Amino acid sequence: GGETGAFVLAELVTTYHPGLPDAQLYQWWSSCAGVNSGRWLRSAVRLPLPPDLCGPTYFFQIDMAFVFQGSICWVDLLTGILICDLFALQEPEFSFIPLPQGRSLHTPNNVRLGLKVQAFRSMGIVRGAIKFVALIGYTETSLSKSSNLVLETWTCHDLREWKKGPALRVGDLWASESFSKMELPRVRPMFPVLCMDEDEIVIFLNDVEYVDKVDRFGQITGRQLVLNGHYVV
Repeated sequence: GGETGAFVLAELVTTYHPGLPDAQLYQWWSSCAGVNSGRWLRSAVRLPLPPDLCGPTYFFQIDMAFVFQGSICWVDLLTGILICDLFALQEPEFSFIPLPQGRSLHTPNNVRLGLKVQAFRSMGIVRGAIKFVALIGYTETSLSKSSNLVLETWTCHDLREWKKGPALRVGDLWASESFSKMELPRVRPMFPVLCMDEDEIVIFLNDVEYVDKVDRFGQITGRQLVLNGHYVV
């Protein structure tokens, strides 16, 4: 909204009291961004979050952030996107779009702390649209049944509606001719990564096993994790 090279930094801050949905929005406007340039601006805001994301058992958490069509998107990969239009006429405007129906994953806060959400979900801008990718069943499926996992994709062009894209069952990936030719390990894929200008998705395969630890007397003292190979597909 300003001259060439102008930018604004935005930070969303919450506290235990009063807590969500109340928050503070901090903004730093660069020296060429207009009348508010060169200083931090703080404003109290009330976020349009669903009540079940404001506690007491679950709180909206920011896993990643990006800019889409001039608006800042703060993403909770388990629930949805909090959107902030910094350039609204009167003051910054907030909105919230949930994840596709059936794909929100609410967990008690103490369980959320033990999850590496990016291990099975990601989101980003691909060809001018928001794209969401998820390994469905990752948190419920045992390693021995990883073939039942499904890699799903969804796209949102207008900050309102999700459209489902191609999906792939992990068992079908393992059975594909190219996968077999490369002699890749049939292990659970992890950490999906989106390409910004292509439809490809990068996944990681970790070929690991547990082996016995033996002391100098030949006695088994425990087990250790050994990495046999690490693959990017």
